[in-house]
Amino acid sequence: PAALQALAPTTKNENSAIISNRRHVMTTTNSGDASCQVRVGVRVRPLTSTELSSGGGAVVDARPIERTVNVAGRKFTYDAVFDAQMTQSDLYRAVSPSLLGSFLDGYNA
Repeated sequence: PAALQALAPTTKNENSAIISNRRHVMTTTNSGDASCQVRVGVRVRPLTSTELSSGGGAVVDARPIERTVNVAGRKFTYDAVFDAQMTQSDLYRAVSPSLLGSFLDGYNA
């Protein structure tokens, strides 16, 4: 598939808003009960230095606010989307509270 244009880097404030929004999405469902359904999130990894040095480009267009990922003209929707600018610690802060809470409530997490 043809490479999609990479998104502009996300600012620190935008990351904070995304983390807050993802934390809410990953902890609640339509019914408000965090244990009643499976929630699916996707993280798009940053390009490696080898990929960058060989002229590689992003082929995945992640849209965290819209919760969509576009690949080769196809659009996929998830409960949470984390783009390549999201750090590992930001991702952990966004998803770990709901996983830990569900685990302590006796659910598989």
